[in-house]
Amino acid sequence: MGNAKEIAWASGLFEGEGCICFTGKYSVALGVNLTDHDTLERFARIVSVGRVTGPYQHTTSIHGTVGKPMWSWKASQQDDVRKTLRRMLPWLGARRTTRAHDALTRLKAVRRPGRCHLGHLMSGPNLYLPPCGMRICRLCARRRDKQRVRKRKTKS
Repeated sequence: MGNAKEIAWASGLFEGEGCICFTGKYSVALGVNLTDHDTLERFARIVSVGRVTGPYQHTTSIHGTVGKPMWSWKASQQDDVRKTLRRMLPWLGARRTTRAHDALTRLKAVRRPGRCHLGHLMSGPNLYLPPCGMRICRLCARRRDKQRVRKRKTKS
């Protein structure tokens, strides 16, 4: 990523023209659409993640007139989204900062490869492979079993 001055500039552009999209249960994507290709390329170079695509034609009014060509930048890799939002946070406004914090909270729930939904390592002695072929985290299974026993005891 660029230096602090460039990140501040990119954050300002993102504040005005960007979006933080919740694309799935735990997915987050960042996007910017502009008609100025050079400005968008500069933004992409500074944040050093995502990709610029285009040009696309779009209509500008209810009469269907064709507007200027539009370019789009998008970042959807979760590590890229995390890194970009954390770098831009100091320069974002209140509304966008709230949305960025919501996105970062959502990304904490993304399961990392080789780990269960709570982040336990799914290998070695912690991995249980039942005959059905599922992969089960032993720590989480123990926790579920203890909760089940507690529920039974409280019902009695």
